[in-house]
Amino acid sequence: MRKALAILVALALACRPAQAANVTKGISGDMLVSPTTPPISFFWATYDDTIKAIPQCAGFQVFVAPNNGSAVKPTFPLSFTAMPENYPPVSTTLPGVGIGDQFAWSAAYPPGTRIGFAMTDAANNSGGYVGGYTFVPGSTNCTLVDQPSSLPVSFSASPLDQPCDEVIVDIQGGTSPYTLSVVAGTSGLYANVTGLTTRRVNLRNIVPAGQQFHLFVTDSDDQSSIVEPAMMSELGRTQRCFRATALGGDSSTPVGAIVGGVIGAVALAVLIALAAWFFVRRRRRQRAEQYRLQEQQTSEFRTADGSAPLVEPFRVPLGSVVGAPHVASPDSATYTGSSPGGDSYDKTLESAQAHEAQYLAPSPIAAHPHPQTPQHPYDPYANPYEQSYDPDPRRYAYEPPSTASYEPVSSGSTYVPHPSSLHQSQPSQRGVTDDLANPEEFEYRLPTDGSSPWAGALPPGARSYH
Repeated sequence: MRKALAILVALALACRPAQAANVTKGISGDMLVSPTTPPISFFWATYDDTIKAIPQCAGFQVFVAPNNGSAVKPTFPLSFTAMPENYPPVSTTLPGVGIGDQFAWSAAYPPGTRIGFAMTDAANNSGGYVGGYTFVPGSTNCTLVDQPSSLPVSFSASPLDQPCDEVIVDIQGGTSPYTLSVVAGTSGLYANVTGLTTRRVNLRNIVPAGQQFHLFVTDSDDQSSIVEPAMMSELGRTQRCFRATALGGDSSTPVGAIVGGVIGAVALAVLIALAAWFFVRRRRRQRAEQYRLQEQQTSEFRTADGSAPLVEPFRVPLGSVVGAPHVASPDSATYTGSSPGGDSYDKTLESAQAHEAQYLAPSPIAAHPHPQTPQHPYDPYANPYEQSYDPDPRRYAYEPPSTASYEPVSSGSTYVPHPSSLHQSQPSQRGVTDDLANPEEFEYRLPTDGSSPWAGALPPGARSYH
């Protein structure tokens, strides 16, 4: 019984599909596969390996040579595979061609197409890969291979160039199991990952840094994808390589979580912007309301901050204007009221005259005071000593006061009449206007401290200074 069970287990293991790869998890969480490099059981070469330009519709010779250093011998028949970029690879079986033989292959691709060649045996052992050939214009005696618009098998790779240590391959179409092939012309690498049952895998990069390589996929019906343009390997160069990023499809990457996070971030940004706009608008409204209330509370004679101005308006007593009942000399000011204050706005003309009456008592000998001039508002731009001219000459005629109206000055009186109001001599009667200016009626007041250039002896007829 035990012997029969052992036989069944052995048969099951033998019937299991071969997978030439070490299966682990890659960056994207998908299966990570490593291509297997088959043994090189033979070699092949062209007539001149230095010639890389192939004329259109021309042919070249291929020679098959043995690999004496390999323990694996080739299995016939051999196959020759052309791998042009952006075209599916084309394999040609070579029956009857053995070691030491040669054959011809003709080029039927348009000029500018880059192409590489590889040979394998029936056991999938490699004869090596040689790349770097380019088609150039030549003859038109052949039918060119058309570039297919669509293929039953295709795939996409990430990154498209300069991969680090992994390449994500996503296969579309075809029938599994698949074979993923890697070819590199510099080292002659021709490696395969066979028996793939999943459509997306992480391919481990085994190409040395600085070498170009190509990828293509073949399904179980021997349908192939195009040979992708060459990639430059940057294996181990972390500063220059690009890491593999997950593609669409059945990826294990949480795409919904990423989209939800982006939408949430956008919504949060919108809410923050609305809150900032609301607070700015509210602040502006409060500031405008504060200014409006401040303008209403500020009086006519107050500054914007509510404080009193440095100089406030005040009234000038009309009694100090020429033509008022009592005129004081400029040399002896009689009104000594306090400086303008907060109560100066309410001072009327009567209060000013009452304040002046405390210092200017009426003269006891002035029985008939001068007629009062009409009161008028104070004009700060008018000359207080200027009066309008009256052309009537009688206005300026001298009329001596009556002596009967004067009373002797009492001994208790302190009034001293101003010298300018006294006439020392009888004016001349030669003319009406002669009385307006008589040098004999004026006194000369000259400084005696030597500060004036006119200081010295008095002019003839002048009287001494009182």
